[in-house]
Amino acid sequence: MMQKSCSHLWRVFAIFMVVTLFFGVLPGSAFEEDQEPAKPEIVYIVVREDPSISIEYAGTIQSLHNEQGQSVTPITFMGTTYLPVRAISNILGNDVEWIGETRTIRLTPQN
Repeated sequence: MMQKSCSHLWRVFAIFMVVTLFFGVLPGSAFEEDQEPAKPEIVYIVVREDPSISIEYAGTIQSLHNEQGQSVTPITFMGTTYLPVRAISNILGNDVEWIGETRTIRLTPQN
């Protein structure tokens, strides 16, 4: 009888230790201070170039061009049309600057 109750106590003690270790380690790893911030997830999307879209400014149809002077096209994604910032800014008379360190597009009116 003594052997059976000792065996039972060891089993209860072992289960208690496993549960304690599991719940003791789990929260600690989730809240580490030195943990790196999560990197943005890369998501691949499909967009449609839409050369049928025209831009009219001051009564004139405008051509869209990138910094090298190449023609660029608006795109449509999920029902929304996206226009190239540099091309639209140049039409409106703004200088465009890309600041890589802060990933910022700076638009400045030309004087």
